[in-house]
Amino acid sequence: VARRRALQLWLRARGAAEPLLEKSVARGLVALVAPAVAAAAGAELEPGADTELVLEATHAENAASFEALRRQLMPKPRPPWRQRGSGAEAARLAPQQHALNADRRLAKEIAMWSEERLRVEKVPFPLEAGWAPPGLVACRLRPQVHRKPVLVAGRYVKLDRSLPQSPWFIGDARVGDSSVEETIAEALRPELRFDAMKFVSAGREDRDVRMLGSGRPFICELLNARSLPADLAPLERALEARDAGVEINHLRLATSEDRQRVIDGAGEKKKEYKAVIWASRALTAADVAAFARLEDLVVRQTTPVRVLHRRTGMERERVIHTLELQPVPGCPHFAQLRLVTQAGTYIKEFVHGDLGRTRPSVAELLGCESCDILQLDVVQVHMPCD
Repeated sequence: VARRRALQLWLRARGAAEPLLEKSVARGLVALVAPAVAAAAGAELEPGADTELVLEATHAENAASFEALRRQLMPKPRPPWRQRGSGAEAARLAPQQHALNADRRLAKEIAMWSEERLRVEKVPFPLEAGWAPPGLVACRLRPQVHRKPVLVAGRYVKLDRSLPQSPWFIGDARVGDSSVEETIAEALRPELRFDAMKFVSAGREDRDVRMLGSGRPFICELLNARSLPADLAPLERALEARDAGVEINHLRLATSEDRQRVIDGAGEKKKEYKAVIWASRALTAADVAAFARLEDLVVRQTTPVRVLHRRTGMERERVIHTLELQPVPGCPHFAQLRLVTQAGTYIKEFVHGDLGRTRPSVAELLGCESCDILQLDVVQVHMPCD
């Protein structure tokens, strides 16, 4: 802390911008040394460039110097009657708490020292005797080159009913061998050679639900990507050839505005589904006609029982824009249900009613004792983001 204050004053005397120094000494130091580093590397300084050089500086004397000043300047401990807490526990924790508080007060005090005070305490300044004692290196620099995060947007189609969108764990046990997120990462990594990936999508489907049509919009934030192909289409074809249960399309480089649009649109979009359902009574032409007349049906859904352990219990209103019932020929208890809904609608619960927690439900609209959903697919996510 003392050396940092000395460096701050030293940089200020040599013209480092005051706003930079107020934010951090490191920024002031960078402003002074960056031109020399760029010249040595044969590169140009460009604010906002995709690639940045990080110099990690460590100083071997920091701990020893601080400990010496701490012993010299640390205030006396509080008397027992002024310590917080009571009893044996307070007495046991008092030394550690006192040391922590003292360190904080000392660091705050040193950060305000003047040059005169620093010299009284014999804190060396840069390029002066004592800044780098004999036999010790004043500062070790470890250079690292990083690329700023790269955003890649696209849509994914999921064809495998056993694949969750993200890695799924129950306790310490993993469910399934892979996920949509991991499959996409494996497809992108060989060409883009990134360290890590953050995955954002416009909503999500259950593990046993397919995502069809043009796919669900997603954004991948690639950390420290070492290469960036001009054409991303070959990556789409390579994943399709692997037959991994996931396909990607419309891959392109994206911006932070695109990412925000995906996040914001997750709650505003319309979604189209098709489901295979079973009803406890035979379905008729009158049921088909009644469903065709329904438009913008408002349903009230209390948080489903199946997700209540991880989501807040509350009631939500959702809109079913259209409903289409198509009985299976020769199997009057079975039908295909096609529907367009507001984002965030629990489709499975809309079909069977979830013990009365969703009203009205398909079972209630049909007036049958029970109704269940056997298969569910997302047919389309209506969201302009390509």
